[in-house]
Amino acid sequence: MSVYLARVNQSHSPQVEVDEHVPVTLTWPRYHRVAEPPASMMLELGGCLFEVKTDRSNGELIELILVDVQRRNLVRVPTPLEWQDFTPGVPCLNSEEESEESANSMQARLHPDGFHMTLSPERVAQWIGDQNCIFGFSSSDRLTDILIRLSPEDAGLAFS
Repeated sequence: MSVYLARVNQSHSPQVEVDEHVPVTLTWPRYHRVAEPPASMMLELGGCLFEVKTDRSNGELIELILVDVQRRNLVRVPTPLEWQDFTPGVPCLNSEEESEESANSMQARLHPDGFHMTLSPERVAQWIGDQNCIFGFSSSDRLTDILIRLSPEDAGLAFS
């Protein structure tokens, strides 16, 4: 499945929860104010299982859950995340089915201060997010990267 940017809404930073069972959960404030149950899509990416929840009315991302990680597939990188300049906000998303071939380019990397998921080899044209989580989108608005900033303690707890 490919995920595409529809537009950017303004939002406060997500709440970040980390534990040893469900490694990382990011919940944006709007999650608690949606009128109907969120739309949910599961993405299996390079040995990682993500649940992406969006507001049914506008596609706004309201929760991102890293449900499971095959730790043997994680590339452990000793250097800090390369945090990028970003446009503040939360992405509104659309999705479409994709071929199996694109799944081969996915890679999960654990840094001392966070997690970096590459979904596509396409070059990032813009970054959207906040100080906790940024999303990279290609020139065709396809989601290509997700960076989640974590303390070293939280990274150790979530991915040990």
